[in-house]
Amino acid sequence: MKRAFNSPNNKLTINSMYGTEFDNNVQISGTTTTNLLNVQSAGTVSSPAINFGSSTGIYEDTNEINVCVGGVDKLVVNTNYTETGNVRIGDGTVSSPAVSFSSDLDTGIYK
Repeated sequence: MKRAFNSPNNKLTINSMYGTEFDNNVQISGTTTTNLLNVQSAGTVSSPAINFGSSTGIYEDTNEINVCVGGVDKLVVNTNYTETGNVRIGDGTVSSPAVSFSSDLDTGIYK
């Protein structure tokens, strides 16, 4: 495994000759910064770039961020939000519906 720290840019680069899997966790702490995590591969539904050792994780498609479980898309975030699974929300009440409108919080749908 090759590790390199670039002091002027405050960047740590880790390259593995056996791919991108590591036996131990990588922990990042410190002050808030931009460009903290740059994933080099977009991934796919069956092999997400950020995964949990399986086909469950997060990957990028053209102008989309996808969350998949077991190789199946469950959440697709793009300019036209698409939900491919079940959406479960609370029951709500007459005065506080579970689904409401930002301009009229007591008008909407409840069970």
